[in-house]
Amino acid sequence: MNDWQGFKAGMTRDLGAALEAVAVGAGAAVTVAATAKDRIQALFDPNDGKWYSKDGTQLGGMGGGSVAVQQGDTQIVGQASALSFTGPLQAVQNVGAAGRADVTFTPQSVVTPFGVTGIPNYGGYHPFSSPRASNLPLVGFPKRKVLAMFFSPTSVNTVINSGNIGVNSDYTDPFVGETWNSANANYGGSATNGQSMRVSWIANSDIVVARAVENTVAYDVTGNNVYVQLKMLSGSPPGTMQIRLYTTGQIGSASANYWQAEVVYPFNATLKVGATYWQTLGVPASNFTAVGAPGPLTAVVTAGFRITSSDVGAMLVGNIFACPALLKRGAVIIGFDDCRQDTWTAAMRVMGSRGFPGVAYPGAVASVIRGTPDQYQMTAKQLTRLQNEFGWQIASQAWDTEAPTDSLPEFAAKMSAMRALYEAEGWRGGADGSYFSNVSMGSARDKVFRDAFRSMRSFNIYSAGTIPYLRPEVVPTPDPYNLQAFGVDTSIHTAAHMQGLVDKVIAAKGVMRFVFHGVAENTPAFLGLVDYLDAQRANVDVVTEAQLVDQQRGLAFS
Repeated sequence: MNDWQGFKAGMTRDLGAALEAVAVGAGAAVTVAATAKDRIQALFDPNDGKWYSKDGTQLGGMGGGSVAVQQGDTQIVGQASALSFTGPLQAVQNVGAAGRADVTFTPQSVVTPFGVTGIPNYGGYHPFSSPRASNLPLVGFPKRKVLAMFFSPTSVNTVINSGNIGVNSDYTDPFVGETWNSANANYGGSATNGQSMRVSWIANSDIVVARAVENTVAYDVTGNNVYVQLKMLSGSPPGTMQIRLYTTGQIGSASANYWQAEVVYPFNATLKVGATYWQTLGVPASNFTAVGAPGPLTAVVTAGFRITSSDVGAMLVGNIFACPALLKRGAVIIGFDDCRQDTWTAAMRVMGSRGFPGVAYPGAVASVIRGTPDQYQMTAKQLTRLQNEFGWQIASQAWDTEAPTDSLPEFAAKMSAMRALYEAEGWRGGADGSYFSNVSMGSARDKVFRDAFRSMRSFNIYSAGTIPYLRPEVVPTPDPYNLQAFGVDTSIHTAAHMQGLVDKVIAAKGVMRFVFHGVAENTPAFLGLVDYLDAQRANVDVVTEAQLVDQQRGLAFS
C-alpha cells in the first residue's frame, strides 16, 4: 500500500512491482499514460480537495471506494479510495527495466484557499511550499565533543543502589549503525543494521549507568553546555536524572569521584513517553558540582547518568556530549499569542517606547486576522507595521482553528496556506511556529509541524510556587521542536516573579521566553518585566526567535 496523501510538489515515487492497490485522498484524479512508460500525473489543490488538468481546468469527481485505473485512463475520486491497477496496466508494468513505474504529481501553480476574506494583496498560494524554504535552519550543536556514546550493553557498567535495572540491546530505533545482522530478532524484527542501548528499571530504583572506557582525548567542558539524548519508551520518566562526568583515572559508575548536575526536564515538563523521536536535554557545565575528589572539568574522559524513579520505566539512551555555550549574555524573548487587538494598542506601545521587539503568534490566522480595523483582533496591516517599523517577528501558529478535526494531509495543506499568506503579506518570520491549545508536542499532528517549521515553541503556565524551580534554557537549543516558554498568567504572576526569572537568565547566559495572552499598558507583570529588562540592558538582550537563531549562527562559527 502506497499513501499518496500529503505528497509534495514534484515528488516522484517508484512503485516497483506493487501496483495492485494505492491509497489516495479525497478529490484525487489519477491518469495512467497510454505509453509503456507507466507515468501517472495529476494537478492537485490540497485545500479544496480537487484536481485539475494541465491547463487549469477543474476535473469532475466521483465517489470513493475501489476504483480500477487502466493504462491510458483517468479516474476522479471524490472520497478517499483505493486505486486498483488492473487490466492493461498490469500487463504493461512488467515491461521495461525491472518492471518499475515512476509516479509524479504536479500541483496547480496557484490556487485560492478557503478561509481568507478581506485581506488585501492575497491572491493565493503555492501548494506544499514550506516555511523552511526561505529560512536558514538552526545551527545544531557546533564544535560538539562526545563524552560518552552508549552503543551497546557491553559498553557500560552499572551500579544498583536500590531496585533493579536491565541494560539490553534494542533494535527498534538504532542510534548507531553496525554490521548487518539477520539474527537480531528481539526488539525490532528479524534483521537490523544498528542498535541502541535500552535501560529499563522497576519501581523504587536508584541506578547508575556509565561508559566503561575512557576516551582517547580528555575534553575541557568549561564554558560548555552538557547534553544527553534519550527516548522514553514506556512507563514513567525518571523522578530525577543527573549527568555524571568522570576525569582521568576515575571512570566507572562505581567511582566515588565525579562531577554531577541534575538534568531538569525543560521547565519541569516531563519527557514524552512513546514518542517517535529522540529528545535532548541540556545543562550548563557551571551547574556541575564535585562529588569526592574528581579531576578538573578540563579533563573529562567519559560520562554516565544516575536515575531515581518510584515507577517502572524504560528508555533508550544515545550519548552524552558537550558543546560551547553560544551566548555571551542572557536573552529574553517576549511573545504574544493570538494577536488580539491589545497586542497593537498596549503591548506594542509599551515595548515600542523602549525599543524592544516582540514575537507575534497569530492564532487561527485565517479566522482572526482582519482586513479592516476591529476592536477584537489585529489587522494584517498592523502586523506588517509591527514587523517593518518596530522589528517584531510574525511567527506561526494555527491556520483556521486551535481544535482541528481534519485529516493530517488536510492539516498539512493548511500549513501551506499559512505560508502563502505570509509570503503574500511579506511577513518573514513564519519558519518558527508554536503549538496551540489542542495540538501539542507528541500528538499525531506534531510531525506535520516538524515538516513545516524549523522550530516549535511550547507553552506552560506554572503556579507561583513553581517559579523558584524554573531555569533558563541553554543555547544551543537542546530541542528546536520543544522550545520552552513561560506562560504568564497576569492574575497570579507578579513583577517580582518576572524580575527573578530575568536574574536567572543573566546568571546562566541562557534564554527564557515569556508569552502573554492579553495585556494592558499598566499590567503589573508585563510592565515590571519590560521595565526591568530596560534597566538591565548591559546584561541581557531582548530579541526575537529569528534574531536568536541569527545570533547563534554568527557565534557558532566565529
